Amino acid sequence: MINRTQRRRGIAGTVVFLAGLILSITLYAVVRDLETRQIRAEFYLDAELIVSSIRNQVDRSQNHLRAIAALFDASENVTREEFRNYVKHMLEGDTSIKALEWIPIVPSELRDEFEKKRKGMVFKGFP
Repeated sequence: MINRTQRRRGIAGTVVFLAGLILSITLYAVVRDLETRQIRAEFYLDAELIVSSIRNQVDRSQNHLRAIAALFDASENVTREEFRNYVKHMLEGDTSIKALEWIPIVPSELRDEFEKKRKGMVFKGFP
């Protein structure tokens, strides 16, 4: 039979084991929570930097478009050459803009005349 001393040792061992288990689980939960918070904070900081960069680039592109609109507002007739000279520096300094096109609105009654004027110019695929 098990005497009292052995029983007390068994109970004491069980209590020590359970206390260690509870302490280990608690420390694991605390460390995991701290790491999760740190990872989340780093993620939000990185995301905010990316969002800020995208916003800045969109703002720059919108400013370019406003400047082009102002060019057309300030002139009665913007020629292809004037447009090219005006936007050339925008394209060189901004890698997010791939192209800015000069595409005049041509009323249908002036289309034949417009096409005849352009035939002599070098435009790939122009009829």
